[in-house]
Amino acid sequence: MVRGFKYTPYNDLDALEKLVDEINVTPEEDAKAGRKRGVAAIMLEPLQGEGGIVPGKREYFELARKLCDDNGALLMCDEVQVGMGRSGSLWGHEQLGVEPDVFTS
Repeated sequence: MVRGFKYTPYNDLDALEKLVDEINVTPEEDAKAGRKRGVAAIMLEPLQGEGGIVPGKREYFELARKLCDDNGALLMCDEVQVGMGRSGSLWGHEQLGVEPDVFTS
């Protein structure tokens, strides 16, 4: 696992919202030192291909976009599995009605 990343179950709206709320709480010792903790980005795959084909749900991506907008964070989409026309549109996020700030392919 990449250091600094936190994970939630895919397509679980409640878990995503809860994790963002948890990340946005600054521990007391950090606050005393003048540091603030908060979510920097949410990174998602429009379609997960490990362990089966699991498409992203529109409402999950809409919530991720809203959480990023509300918290000054970036929405990042990993398009390796579904980009370059593999979903019927050029990019997978186009099927979900959201515009990421950053995407990889």
